[in-house]
Amino acid sequence: MNTGWEHPLDASEGWEGLHDGDMEHFVSDPIVKAAREGIQNSLDAKNKNNYDPVIVTFRLLEVNVSDIPNHEELRLNIKSALESQKYHKENDEGTTASNTIKTYEDALNLLDGDTVSIFQIEDSNSTGMVWNEGKQSPFFNYIKARSYSSKSEDALGAFGIGKLAPFVVSDLRTVFASSVYQIGDSIYQSTQGKSKLSSLFDDNSNSKTQRIAIGYWGDKNGYNPVHDLNSSNFEWIQKSHSQMPNPDDIGTVISTLGFNGNSDGLWNYWIVEAVLMNFFQAILNNNLKVIVEGINSKDNFTINNKSLNMFFDAEGQFAQKIKNAREPDGQNWEKNFRCTHQYLELLNNEDVVYPLKLSTLGYCELRLKVSDGLPKKICYLREGMKISETLDAPGVRNFSDLKDFVAVFECKDPKGNRLLRAMENPAHNSWDPERPQDLYSKNNAKRALNEIGTEIRKILNRSAKNEAKKVKDIDLMIQYGFVFEGDDQKSDDDSEINPFKAPVKIEMTEVKTSQPVTRKPGNKGGNKGEGEGKKTNKTNNNRSGNKGASSYDPQVSNFRSVRGKTSNSISIFFTPEFSGNAYLYLYKSQADGRSEKYLRIDKWDDEAISKNSLSKNYIKGQRESINLELAENFNGSLEIVLLAKQEE
Repeated sequence: MNTGWEHPLDASEGWEGLHDGDMEHFVSDPIVKAAREGIQNSLDAKNKNNYDPVIVTFRLLEVNVSDIPNHEELRLNIKSALESQKYHKENDEGTTASNTIKTYEDALNLLDGDTVSIFQIEDSNSTGMVWNEGKQSPFFNYIKARSYSSKSEDALGAFGIGKLAPFVVSDLRTVFASSVYQIGDSIYQSTQGKSKLSSLFDDNSNSKTQRIAIGYWGDKNGYNPVHDLNSSNFEWIQKSHSQMPNPDDIGTVISTLGFNGNSDGLWNYWIVEAVLMNFFQAILNNNLKVIVEGINSKDNFTINNKSLNMFFDAEGQFAQKIKNAREPDGQNWEKNFRCTHQYLELLNNEDVVYPLKLSTLGYCELRLKVSDGLPKKICYLREGMKISETLDAPGVRNFSDLKDFVAVFECKDPKGNRLLRAMENPAHNSWDPERPQDLYSKNNAKRALNEIGTEIRKILNRSAKNEAKKVKDIDLMIQYGFVFEGDDQKSDDDSEINPFKAPVKIEMTEVKTSQPVTRKPGNKGGNKGEGEGKKTNKTNNNRSGNKGASSYDPQVSNFRSVRGKTSNSISIFFTPEFSGNAYLYLYKSQADGRSEKYLRIDKWDDEAISKNSLSKNYIKGQRESINLELAENFNGSLEIVLLAKQEE
């Protein structure tokens, strides 16, 4: 067998640079994302016949450069890529070319040293990655396929780009994969290396013969993996160190050469953070165990369902160290960390489960806890992995009218999870109904999000509704990003004034009141003796009167309107002066009174409405807060009218 590094010839005379668009998904927080993708791949390969958890081990090694298989060939390829890049730079003076040259120069300097850092992700109690003589199989897809996934519809991964994450944390842009797997009664081991460089010239060639950017280590005949690697110097890249692997060896190890994720010395802490924040449910359910092994034993951690809660001690060494490392955003990190712990506590409590039967997703569950001081967040899970804490669906975008709560949503139906998987973005941190390819799935995806939001909102309204509906904090104001116009606002209800003096713009209207009227809007005259001609006094313009407009008594006091991010979104606050069912109408405030025609309302508390307004039961003296979207953009002053609903 002719073993070594080889970049296939490229007859197209094209050119491929060092930077890969798919790799951009992992550039920010690369070590965290490499850990997340590694765990996701291992969970997808869980041995269904083994009830023990999948064990994922993260390991940092120092290896002699001479112990890298065919390291001189690897060095020569990187040097060829450098020379090729310099050749092309004559026509490209951009920063991309310069950065690529520096990357290669740093890589060559690293190979000129004595040792190199190796970052490994190893799993057991999995199926490993099967190699099937070059056919589309898990090992083939991992090494040779691009943007392709052969995983089942129930898998966590879906795009086939997660395998690129280890390259982002490699200064040598080089990774080895070694897997032990079973076919029939036989157990095999396959090992292969892969480099992601840029297009390079053939070595020792004056003709500038070009080779592709991807290079492979293994059997040069067909660029295939090695199945019987005997050298003891290369044991570190192999899943099994035995010439005869046994069932206990089944699994995969991925080795990243030239690990660059430890500049702050906290690589092991970042791994643990990624596990805790994303896979707490898989750990809790004993589907996953994570081991972190550093060069020194003091850097080691073990996370399982028995030790999980220990890591969430907010005053413990782990939390404090990460919080300090996250400065100046340490306080926000701590809030998110505590929130994740609250999700975990919900999953431990079977008394807070609300079953949901959705037409699109099947059986789902919402776990809910209502208590002062909770962050008003919902965690959306899929198959043991946290997807997001936000959902673009009606009813779950704004919780200003609710008591403090925390909730966890999870679909329990395999078919439903397949639909949710099809909606995930490549980073697996959101659900987008536009992502499914076929129209049927896309329509179902939109319905599914609407169903999730609607059903969750029903439960929240029953269990967490703030009866007084007073704005107790500035959630709404922060969400809409208001502009502050001073601190001279007066109110009987100080809870609507921002105590932190964040940017807020508030309009106030004082109105005189009488008994409810029952006229319909749009009449210019009105019936005699029904309160015609009542005045409204506005604090911002000191105008009064109602000339040329409908003369309905507003029936409210202490009216305020708060603008949103867009000119058609608004939140209103007022106190009804009567009890009963009534319609709400908003009018433009004009120089000679309010406008004749009311403003059309499209949404009321995130719910679309077909008419101008919904009727609602009001209680005299009970403060109201309502979020609205108008059908038109409007930035002027507003006036409000409540019209009592006719008794039938």
